[in-house]
Amino acid sequence: MPYDSDRSSPRIGTIRYRDLKPWLSAEMKENKRNKEKMHDKKFFNPILLAMIIGNFLIAVSWMPSWQLDDGMFGDDSPSFLVNIINFMLLIIVGTYWREKVRWYRSLRDVGLLLFAHLLGWAFLRLFQTVPAGMFDAIIVDGLTLALFNGIFFIMFRTLRKLL
Repeated sequence: MPYDSDRSSPRIGTIRYRDLKPWLSAEMKENKRNKEKMHDKKFFNPILLAMIIGNFLIAVSWMPSWQLDDGMFGDDSPSFLVNIINFMLLIIVGTYWREKVRWYRSLRDVGLLLFAHLLGWAFLRLFQTVPAGMFDAIIVDGLTLALFNGIFFIMFRTLRKLL
């Protein structure tokens, strides 16, 4: 076969370029945005509200019994499990994969959960004695959650720009 050994001739065929984004008119973009807002109101906002209420109740009823070590919740406390559940739910509720997510969305979501924990701590402090390092432990847990959530948010943004 004469063409097998000859590499100088170009290959015949088609090349498809998929780098072009699909074109959307202003009306189509508006419809897409309205659909996302409706979906947020029906699905994501109630989950976020349930998370805030649940974290408040955890702070009031369960956190005072957790072991404290040097201003942090101890290794035997369920703090890690609560943070993992919060992290997973924030990934879903935060909708970080969307194109038009504000840069402060991740901080706002974690701030709301931290506020729920601190509000539970303040409520608990009004009616009974609170362990001495509980405030510090709540702050450390909130900052840890913010760090990991922020890293994940940045990863979603970077992947979104690359793809």
